[in-house]
Amino acid sequence: MSLIPAIKTGMAVMASSEYDANHSINNIRINFKPKKHCVGAWCASVNDCNQWIQISSDKPRKWCEIITQGRNGCPQWVSTYKLSYSNNAINWFEVENGQIFDANYDCDTEISHVFKKPFESFFVRLIPLSWNVHISMRMEIFYKNTEIELFIPNPDPFPIEDISEDLIWHISSFLNCEDLLKLSLVSKKWHNLVWLKLIKPFNAKSLQKKLLGFSLMFLNFWQNQIDDYSIGDIEEKRKNILIDGYFTIYYQSNRYKPIKLYIHNLNTIDPQSFLDLIQIGPNFNFSNFAIGGCARAYQSARSANVQNLQTNFEKLRFNPIELVVKTDDYTFSKTNGNKIHQTWGNGDVSHVFQQVPYATARDCYGYSSKKGSANIDLRGTIFAVSSNFTAKGCGAAGDIELSENNQVAILRGGGFCGGFYPESDTAGQEPGGGWVLDLKFINL
Repeated sequence: MSLIPAIKTGMAVMASSEYDANHSINNIRINFKPKKHCVGAWCASVNDCNQWIQISSDKPRKWCEIITQGRNGCPQWVSTYKLSYSNNAINWFEVENGQIFDANYDCDTEISHVFKKPFESFFVRLIPLSWNVHISMRMEIFYKNTEIELFIPNPDPFPIEDISEDLIWHISSFLNCEDLLKLSLVSKKWHNLVWLKLIKPFNAKSLQKKLLGFSLMFLNFWQNQIDDYSIGDIEEKRKNILIDGYFTIYYQSNRYKPIKLYIHNLNTIDPQSFLDLIQIGPNFNFSNFAIGGCARAYQSARSANVQNLQTNFEKLRFNPIELVVKTDDYTFSKTNGNKIHQTWGNGDVSHVFQQVPYATARDCYGYSSKKGSANIDLRGTIFAVSSNFTAKGCGAAGDIELSENNQVAILRGGGFCGGFYPESDTAGQEPGGGWVLDLKFINL
C-alpha cells in the first residue's frame, strides 16, 4: 500500500502559536520557500516546550513516517522533538514510549524517521524540545492508503430491509465498514451488489484472505436462506482463512467514534468481540470474593494457604452496538485463590464459585460486612463507567468510589451472602453476571 503525504494533500494542520501572519502554519510544507512577505517556514511566537504542530484527520490513519526541515534562508531549526497521538484531541499518548526524535542541524536537509511500529489515530502532534536560535520548521507526515472498496455479488436480488441486525453485526465484526451496507444497482445485466468501504489497515495478503473468507460466508448465508445450500465446503475453507485479530468498527457509523476490538473465534458463525484493558495486573480490573462466614474454601478452611477468590481480566466481552460488557465471560481472565463453596446456614452448599464476574465485590461474612472488593480501570480506552451500582443479597451493603472521569471505580461489598454489583445484574445470593455493565464514551 502506498504512503500518502498528509500535509501536501491538504489535511488540516494547526499550531500552538505563530510569530505573525508572515510566519504562519501555511509555511509548514516540506521545501516551502520564502515568497512575497512569507518566510521559509512556520515559526512559533515564543521559544518554549509548550509549542506544537497538530495534524487532524477526518478518519483514523495509520501513520508510518515523518520528515522535518529547518527554515529556508535563515539559520533556524528544531533539533529534537517528540510525538503524541490522540483519537479525540483530549487524551494524548506518546509515540514509541516517549522517544525523543533527532531532527535538523541545518536549514534544508530533510531528516526522516520511519516509525518502528506504525500507529493509528485521528490526531498527531509534534512537540519541539530543542532548537537553534528559534522554533522554526517545515515538515511532512505520511500515512498508509488503506481504503478499499469491495462489491460482493448478491446470489439473488433481495430487498435491503431483509438484512437483519444480526447479519449487520456479523459484518461489522468481520470487517470495518464506514457504512455497513449500501445497495448499489450497477446495470440491468448485473445483480444487486452489497457495498462495503473498508477503512481498517491490513497488510495486503491478510486483507485478501479476510475478504475471501468473508465473501464466502456472506454469499453462502443468502444462498442458505434461499435454497438451503449446503455450507460444509465453504465452512471448511473459512476455517483455514479467517484468523482472530484486531478490527476497528465505528459506533453508529460515526467516523469520530472508532472502537478497536479483538475478534475471537473469527472462523466460526459466532465471532465474539472483546475490548482490550490497558491497565492489567493483580491490582487492576479484578473482582474479589472474600472467604469467610458462609463462604468456605473448596479445600479445608483450616489450611494456612486459603486465599480469597479473585479474577483478573485482560479483555472484556463487549457489544459495541449497545456499549455493554458481559461480566461473566472469562475467556481472557485469570483466577487465583480457592474455589468457594457458598453454603446455607445448615451447611448445605448453595453455589460453587470458580470465578468472580467483572465489576463484582462479594462476601458472606455477615450483615453489611463489605469485605469483598473490585476494581474497574478503563484508563487508556475511550470508555467510562455508565452503570449504576447497588447492593443485592441477604443483609447486603456496598459502596463505590469513582475517579478519573468515571474511568476508574473501586467497589466494596458483601453481606450474608451478598455483594455490590451493576444495577441490572440479577445477582444476590445467586452468582450473577451477564450483559449488565454499561459503558459510555469519555468526554461525551
